[in-house]
Amino acid sequence: MLRQYYARLSLSKKILLPLLSVSLGLWTLGTLSWAYLFAQQLENRLYQETEAYAAAVLRDFEQRKDLLFLKARWLADNADTSRLVAQQDRNKLMQYLLPMQASFQLELIKVVARDGSILLELKRGEITSSQLKDTAITKAASIGMDLFDMIPGDVNQPSILVGLTSIKSAQKILGGIIVGQAIDEKILEQIRSSDQQHLVTVHYGQVSASTLEAAKIVDWQPPPNNFPALEITIDKKQYIAKSVAIEGINGAETQLVILNCVAPVAQAKRQLWLTIAGFGIVGSLVFIFMGAGVTHIIVRRISNLTRATQKLGRGDLSICLQVDQDSQDEVNSLAASFNFMAEQLVVRDQKINQQVQELEKALKEIQQMPQLIQTEKMSSLGQMVAGVAHEINNPVSFIHGNIPHANSYIKELLHLLQLYQKYYPEPAVEIEEEIEAIDVDFLAQDLPKLLRSMQMGSQRIREIVLSLRNFSRLDEAQMKDANLHEGIDNSLIILKNRLKQQDKRAEIEVIREYGNLPEVECYPGQLNQVFMNLLSNAIDALEAKRGSSKEEDKCVHNPQFANPQISIRSEVINQDWIIIRIADNGSGIPKSVQAKLFDPFFTTKPVGKGTGLGLSISYQIVVEKHGGKLHCNSVPGKGTEFVIEIPKKQPLQQVA
Repeated sequence: MLRQYYARLSLSKKILLPLLSVSLGLWTLGTLSWAYLFAQQLENRLYQETEAYAAAVLRDFEQRKDLLFLKARWLADNADTSRLVAQQDRNKLMQYLLPMQASFQLELIKVVARDGSILLELKRGEITSSQLKDTAITKAASIGMDLFDMIPGDVNQPSILVGLTSIKSAQKILGGIIVGQAIDEKILEQIRSSDQQHLVTVHYGQVSASTLEAAKIVDWQPPPNNFPALEITIDKKQYIAKSVAIEGINGAETQLVILNCVAPVAQAKRQLWLTIAGFGIVGSLVFIFMGAGVTHIIVRRISNLTRATQKLGRGDLSICLQVDQDSQDEVNSLAASFNFMAEQLVVRDQKINQQVQELEKALKEIQQMPQLIQTEKMSSLGQMVAGVAHEINNPVSFIHGNIPHANSYIKELLHLLQLYQKYYPEPAVEIEEEIEAIDVDFLAQDLPKLLRSMQMGSQRIREIVLSLRNFSRLDEAQMKDANLHEGIDNSLIILKNRLKQQDKRAEIEVIREYGNLPEVECYPGQLNQVFMNLLSNAIDALEAKRGSSKEEDKCVHNPQFANPQISIRSEVINQDWIIIRIADNGSGIPKSVQAKLFDPFFTTKPVGKGTGLGLSISYQIVVEKHGGKLHCNSVPGKGTEFVIEIPKKQPLQQVA
């Protein structure tokens, strides 16, 4: 039904409706996405500020603990204090400590004798009438311990942060002194950093002090201690809350709750959405007016073209549309093409019969042509590959050999430039402008990377050229006795970096099960290339298996994918032959692919990942140059094994 309705619309509406739908949809989606992301950033920032503020408050409490301990230590180390405690003169001790209490702004000073009796207890402020639960603290002070604690007061009374230390004479510990500071609204007001942030202390589920008046009146539940910040409601207002615990030695906890008001962020989000709505409306109107104008111009010109086409269809070849020579838009080009087509129709109409006759004659000739002959054989291909490899090798070797020198020269120039910057830090204006224009720091960082990339690229070309040369059988090294295990181990050393753990693959385990092989008469360098090709293919197979997201899900249930392995086994078959097996526990090779494995230029790897020459070259080296055998055993889903069989000694004609 929708398609039928669209088909009945005029051309202008057919153009305008999709244009407006896509434009308005993208505009709306973009503005809403931007607004949502910005609103989320505002909210996340509030949570982060609350977490940071909680950490700052804890640091403030730690500083207050340290300061409180210093006050206690100063009083305890005073000679007058020690003397009066030793004499147990309560009156003189009170006369001496009362001014100190006011001077140090302490709500509590308590002196405890060695036997646990209280010589003096001075309280002031809100805790004057409070019954402090400080039995454990008093006992600790009597034996001269040094520590901090938080003493809870009565219900709705502030907790007290205390520090205690020992009072000593020259010979023994006389007792201890306890000093305390009430954690009340005054202290909390000093700690909080803005009007939108509040601090509340809670003990035994009761608010003992708060900078937010509503927190003392209404019932509310603080979040658990040390949980991430979360949103709570107090008196119908939203706050981001974070709770931390201040523990005492008696196991009691005073809960410190940090509250961050949500109202400013909510107001900012409302203002943001209003602004986005305004942008959306304005943008929609702009799109509508622009779309209507463009559609009107296009439709008018297309209508003119339609009428001219109808006349041309009726045989009126004299029709000519008006063309604006300064315009290069598609409709104007279409009108010019129409005029040219009308001019050419007259000429083509005369030639059409002749062309038909020529086409019929050509068709008969094509049908009578013989089939194409065979393409050149493999020997011709080898000659061509050898020539190409030779032509590429010289310039590539020149480039590859000069890159290290260029790298060394550039390092020396960069070092010289650094020395100039060090000893001539104020260059001429023209030099400073040129430094800014070319961005010397970026060049100094990027140029070595560029050279490394060039070196890697030239090395890749050299490897491909070497493969082509081996494929064309031009690289005939000297045959000699060699230890094949050393060649395998050297190949593994070269591939060591690829065997390490990668982003989507565990480290590949290499299992060596070497037999007691004698030295084999061979071309060692070429056999090393065979080992390198087979080991590289095994690594590629394991990486390709782990690269599939669907197969990664199977790794949890299939240990062979979770533990990639390459096994290398060697043994002596008989007095004339040895065998080497290189296997992996990858996904295996399908039967349809196994038949083409040793064909030149056949590869299942993506473009740029392989040349298709590795296995064909390996086959030539093993079979043709060493009179051996190379074959593949593979079961899809269980892995692949390549088997190399080589005679210990080469026949005389093979060596020749």
